[in-house]
Amino acid sequence: MTRRSNLAFRYRGAAFVLASLFVSTLWALPPALAAGSHTVHAALPAQPKQPLLDGSVDTRQCSAGSPALAYFQSRLYLAWTGCDASRHLNIESSTDGVTWGNKVTLTDTAKSGTGPALAVFHNHLYVVWAGTDSPSHMHIGYFQGNSALANHTWLADSTGYTPALAYYSANGLSYLYLAWTGTDSAHHLNFEDSADGITFTHKVTLTDTSARGPSLAVFNGRLYADWVGTDTPRHMWVGYYVRTSSLGGHARLPWVPTPDGDPALAAQGGNLFAAFTQSNSIVSISQSSDGLSWGTLNSVCYNDLGCTYLGVGLASDPLICVLPVQAWTGPLNQAGDIIVQC
Repeated sequence: MTRRSNLAFRYRGAAFVLASLFVSTLWALPPALAAGSHTVHAALPAQPKQPLLDGSVDTRQCSAGSPALAYFQSRLYLAWTGCDASRHLNIESSTDGVTWGNKVTLTDTAKSGTGPALAVFHNHLYVVWAGTDSPSHMHIGYFQGNSALANHTWLADSTGYTPALAYYSANGLSYLYLAWTGTDSAHHLNFEDSADGITFTHKVTLTDTSARGPSLAVFNGRLYADWVGTDTPRHMWVGYYVRTSSLGGHARLPWVPTPDGDPALAAQGGNLFAAFTQSNSIVSISQSSDGLSWGTLNSVCYNDLGCTYLGVGLASDPLICVLPVQAWTGPLNQAGDIIVQC
């Protein structure tokens, strides 16, 4: 029998301050002790290695991949791949980032170890993910409050990692952009766009290659991407899309994320924020005012039992939230409890 344990706690005091626009609230999930097919939630009387921001709320959700956040119609939406055997997608929402509810389990399932991506486009909340078919084709649709997505579309391309999604408008044209890591032997990054959220065209394969799925954010009128490179060691990279195989503002960042976690990107308050899990398994975040020069890393450790995390997600407008996912070894070695911090 394999057991895992984490903790649920409330700790007064700030661990780090990312920016004045942050709301100092942390929501931490308690652990589950896995015993066969049963899951038992338990809180342990332990303290984190670093203090947490004020407050914690247990949402008791388990994710088998990096989670996703989006702000839509005055609510924060959280989407994740469930820890059930079929890996169903789930969505729930909150008006304040503290109380989460209205959970909906979709009929769709995602590739284990990957998560969905969210984006608002044409007044709909779109979801994209890597499917459980072989190969893992990407699927997309928009959430309408029930278990069936509207405009559900099976895309021609496949990926072994979490895809990325973003709405971007430039030169009077508005598109939903999709980015993903290819299944070719080198794992090149790819971009496509759609004017209706159904048909994706204008595919561009970049010269860059990635060890995980990319992340997208619109910043200073440009569509930025970040990803984990295939160099040795695997650094973080960033650049903005210009509809060619080479990115503008292409830069290698000095950080080496874990090979098991996806990075995240968000823009707010005149800054671009990048979050990722370091090779030492601690979630970190940095910010840039120009997309080229990045500030000192702010790191956080929520768990006294090794501080291991699977992946992170970011959302903005009006909040930036970091969603580390605690990872453990066991039958589901790529799953964990979601922690939300805004």
